[in-house]
Amino acid sequence: MTGMVEIDDVQKIYDGGFEALKGVTLTIEKGEILALLGPNGAGKTTLISTICGLVTPTGGHVRVGGHDVITDYRAARTMVGLVPQEINLEPFEKVINTVRYSRGLFGKPRDDARIEQILRRLSLWDKRNSAIRELSGGMKRRVLIAKALSHDPRVLFLDEPTSALDPAAIKGVEAAVREFHQRGTRIVMTTHDLHQARRLAGDVLFLSGGKVCEHTSAETFFNSPVSREGQAFIAGELME
Repeated sequence: MTGMVEIDDVQKIYDGGFEALKGVTLTIEKGEILALLGPNGAGKTTLISTICGLVTPTGGHVRVGGHDVITDYRAARTMVGLVPQEINLEPFEKVINTVRYSRGLFGKPRDDARIEQILRRLSLWDKRNSAIRELSGGMKRRVLIAKALSHDPRVLFLDEPTSALDPAAIKGVEAAVREFHQRGTRIVMTTHDLHQARRLAGDVLFLSGGKVCEHTSAETFFNSPVSREGQAFIAGELME
């Protein structure tokens, strides 16, 4: 049986010679929420961007749902949703139009019932006709999640989904993440908040120096990491 995401000996060397990924090989199955952890410069964002087809690997292969992200880009890209760390939304556009437009970008037919369902689950339906600029930071973050879910991806990538949010907004975003996971969406998230990773994740993928150091259950990683890098990270000696 193939995994939802299959990564085979992927390398990425940027102009200037920086090697962000050094032969990463792993399989991401359906199941628990996966926390992608590691210090700054570990390769987390590069890995996510490569899976989502935004960065071309220097070597190796990535498949999503059996589709190669290079040779079968369109099919692979429809399988994933990405919520970036930066909030980059058109401030004067209405919430519902923003999400509806995102669905159309992936060639999906208009489905107002599906958009309503997503917005309701993210507690945004009452704000559907509000301009983005009128929303709080937490609501804008939920709009990003709604956009990423609008085309019904199989895997949702969240890059620091609660960055700079207040506690109430964090609670709301985390509740939405849990609900969509329970409904069958595979969740992969990066976070600098280890308490959040403990609350949400069932599995951990730990990167350091462009390499996979550990891919295990969250319980195992947080209680007894086996790699020296993982041990230093948990101890706070390997800084974010």
